[in-house]
Amino acid sequence: MNTFAVYILAHGGRGSLEVGVSMDLVHTIWTLRRQKTASVGTDLAFAERLVWFEEFDSAEAALKRERELHRWQRSWLFRLVEQENPLWLDLYPNLLL
Repeated sequence: MNTFAVYILAHGGRGSLEVGVSMDLVHTIWTLRRQKTASVGTDLAFAERLVWFEEFDSAEAALKRERELHRWQRSWLFRLVEQENPLWLDLYPNLLL
């Protein structure tokens, strides 16, 4: 059974947010960071933090949720993150456990 994830990445402190969907969240985040590191040439890519994600059993449900979040106001996305991750910690290392 496949698991699909909708995620939010934070760039910098509480700067810009990126909403996305993935069938393999660990690989997606790893790839994004590797590409960013290669283009920037430093570890600044790790300023991109996985700050929120939600898992779904179907691609349709995940895509529906992603589209919904893309329509949200920035302040609503901030509240969503802060409900589960008030310190805006990078959740990626926990996925590797």
